[in-house]
Amino acid sequence: MPTPDEAAQALRLIARLAEEHGDALRRAFRLFGDGALLGPRAARLHAGLTDRCGEVGRAFTGAFHQVERLATARGDPAGTPAPRVGRPPAPLREPPGGFVGGDPDLMHAIDAELAQVGESWQRAGQVLAATLVRLGLDGAPGQDIARAGVWLADQRPDLRRRRADLLKTTPQPQPPPQSATDPATGAATGAATGAVTDTLSRAGAFWADQVAGLVPGAGGLAHQYAERVAVPLAQGAAEAVIGAARFGWEHSLGGLVTNPSGPVERARAAYDAGEFAAEHPLEFAKSAVGWETLTEEPARWFGRLIPEFLLGGGGVATRAGRLAGAATRAGPRLPDGSPIPPPRTAADGPPLKTIPMRDRYAGEERTGVRYLGEKELASRRLVIHDGKLYDVYGRPFDTTRAHAHFSGKGRAIFVMDRYGNLYANAKHVVGEFHHSSFLRGGEVAAAGDVEVKDGVLKTISRHSGHYRPGPEALRQAIDRLRSAGVDFTGVSKEGYISG
Repeated sequence: MPTPDEAAQALRLIARLAEEHGDALRRAFRLFGDGALLGPRAARLHAGLTDRCGEVGRAFTGAFHQVERLATARGDPAGTPAPRVGRPPAPLREPPGGFVGGDPDLMHAIDAELAQVGESWQRAGQVLAATLVRLGLDGAPGQDIARAGVWLADQRPDLRRRRADLLKTTPQPQPPPQSATDPATGAATGAATGAVTDTLSRAGAFWADQVAGLVPGAGGLAHQYAERVAVPLAQGAAEAVIGAARFGWEHSLGGLVTNPSGPVERARAAYDAGEFAAEHPLEFAKSAVGWETLTEEPARWFGRLIPEFLLGGGGVATRAGRLAGAATRAGPRLPDGSPIPPPRTAADGPPLKTIPMRDRYAGEERTGVRYLGEKELASRRLVIHDGKLYDVYGRPFDTTRAHAHFSGKGRAIFVMDRYGNLYANAKHVVGEFHHSSFLRGGEVAAAGDVEVKDGVLKTISRHSGHYRPGPEALRQAIDRLRSAGVDFTGVSKEGYISG
C-alpha cells in the first residue's frame, strides 16, 4: 500500500506531465489556421487531432484524481492543483466547393509536429501508466495517452503523400491582366473591368448593409451571399461583355488600323492552340471551359457563360489561344535571362521568428477584408537579383504609383514570411486590404511598407497596425534582404534600432 507521501510525489509528477503534454498540439492547430491543409481530409484530420487532445486531457485529469484520493487519505490537502485542460479549438471550416489544397511548407511543419508530439505522448503515457501501476491503480489513462501518440504517428504517411501530390501540382503565378500601361484596347479593357469590379463590390456591400439593418442577425448571411454569389455573378457577366466588345474591335477595320500585326498574331495563336490541343487535350478542354474559374469561383464562371454563348463564344477561343501561347513560351525571366527563383522553404535554412496578428482583428475576413489565395499570394512575391527587387514576372518593382495607409503615396505594404519570402502590394486600403491579407491572418516575420524606385530599395519601415512589429522584426527582415544582396547604403530604415 503506497504512503500518502508517495502519492503526493506521484501527484506532482502527473501535474507536470499534464502541463508539458496536455496542450502539445497547439502549434499544429495554428498551422491549420494558417492554411496548411484545406479540404474534407483537412477537416477530418483536424477533428481527429481535437478528439485526441480531449482524450489526453481526460486521461491526465482522471489519473490525477485517482492519485489525489490516495494523497489525501489522511485528511491532508493535496497541495498540488489539478491540471487545467485547455479548450478544444473550433472545428476547421471547409472552403466552398470542397477545394483541396494547402501549403507544402506548412504541411511539412505539421508532419514534424505530429512526429514530435506523437513520440512525446507515447513516452509520457508509458511513464504515467508505470506510475499508476506502482501505486496499485489502473494504468489505463497512461495507455490511452500512448495510444493517442501512436494515432498521431499513423497519420503521417497520408499527410506526406498529400504533400507530395500537392508539390506536383502547385500552380505557378500567372501574368496579371493587361493594365493601363498596355497598348490600345488593353488599357480600356483593364480600366473598364476594374471600374466594374469596384462598383459591383460597393453595391453588394451596400445591399448587405441594408439587409442587416432591416433584418437583425442576417447581416453575415447577406454579406456572404453578396460576396460569393451576387457580385461574382454580375462581375463575370460584365467581364464577358467587355471581352466580347474587345474581341469585336480586334477583328474590325479600326482594330486592323490601330494594330496591323494583330491578324498575324491571332493566326499564330490559332496555330499554337491547335498544336497544344493535339498534345494536351485535357488542359485545352479545361481552358476552353474556364476550369480554374469554375472550380474556384463558380458564380463568376456562370456569369461569364451566358454572355459568351449569346455573343458567339469569342472568349473561349481567346482563352485557348492564350493558354497555348503561354505553354510555348519559356516563362518569366530576370534581366540576365535566368529563371525566376522559387520561393524559399524550410530546406533553405531555419525559420525566422514570427509574430501573430493582434487578436482584435480575428474574423476580419468576414467583414470585407480580402484574404489572398495561393496563386494571388504567389503573384505578389518579390525576388532579389543583383541587389534589386523584381516581381515574379521579371519586372523591376516600383512603388511610384503605390499608396500605403500609414506613409502615403509612393509606398507599398509588405510582409515577410517565416522562410524569408517577401510579398508586397501597391494598395493599402483600410477595410479591404491589410498586411493580414497576404498570409490570411497568419504569423509574419516582418511587416511594414517600402519605397522602391526601379527595383532599388529607398525606404523600409515597420508600420503595421495589424501586427505592431518591434524593431527586432525589422532588423531580421533587413538582415535577410542584406544576405540576399540588397545594399542598404543610403536606405532609410524607419523604426530600426541597431543591435
